[in-house]
Amino acid sequence: MKLLIATAFLALTAQESFAQRRPLCEVQMVDSTGRVLDTFSGQTDGNGICRDALRECNLAAQGLRTRVSCIESRVRPDPRPNPNPYPPTNDLDVTVILDNSVMQLRGYSVSDINSQCMRSVPFGSFDKMTLVTNNSNVRHLTTYSWWRDAREICGEVTRNLDTYSRSIRGIIDVYGDMERQPFSIRAYSKAEALAQCADAYRLSRLSSVDDMSLSVNNGAYRRVTTYSWWRNASEVCNEVMKVIDQTVY
Repeated sequence: MKLLIATAFLALTAQESFAQRRPLCEVQMVDSTGRVLDTFSGQTDGNGICRDALRECNLAAQGLRTRVSCIESRVRPDPRPNPNPYPPTNDLDVTVILDNSVMQLRGYSVSDINSQCMRSVPFGSFDKMTLVTNNSNVRHLTTYSWWRDAREICGEVTRNLDTYSRSIRGIIDVYGDMERQPFSIRAYSKAEALAQCADAYRLSRLSSVDDMSLSVNNGAYRRVTTYSWWRNASEVCNEVMKVIDQTVY
């Protein structure tokens, strides 16, 4: 028993040590003239991306009425480099939206995702779910009844994971408007784009949407409308991700 406790403690210490030694990075908010408006600092994730700082920058950009870009500017040298770095590699990067609640799950296997999901499910009953695995096409799921607990919700998540590995070139850069409010996403995967979309919708404080105009990776603007209403992040971001799917294969 002591050996098991010691082994677990060493493993946890090693993970914390790696997290503390991840390279420091910076993201700059830049306007169309190249002027730096703000700088956000953070640490790179296991894939070398300045994810947290990028997300903070994109959240801040939602409140601006001018077009800006969030760009990773540099990675600063680690003052305490790890002589034997062994960063974790996550095989599955999953974003799930239930109404307006977001779960971001990262793991090595379907069972790992299921375990994380069981610990992360928000309280409530849901009848719509939007899901992206890594760079898969969006999946929008509905039920005639309700998903009422973690077992039902996570069972639906694991049944709809796309475990086929896909890749995209470069970044996903979305700009446009939602009910005439500025809307932007800058992400390195479709799963991250879905999470940022939910953040942008919540920050907009819109209760419902029926009209959006979107440009993906500097492509032509596309207008997306409905005769009814999209009433939560799950429904709105399903439509946004459809446009992304048609542009970013």
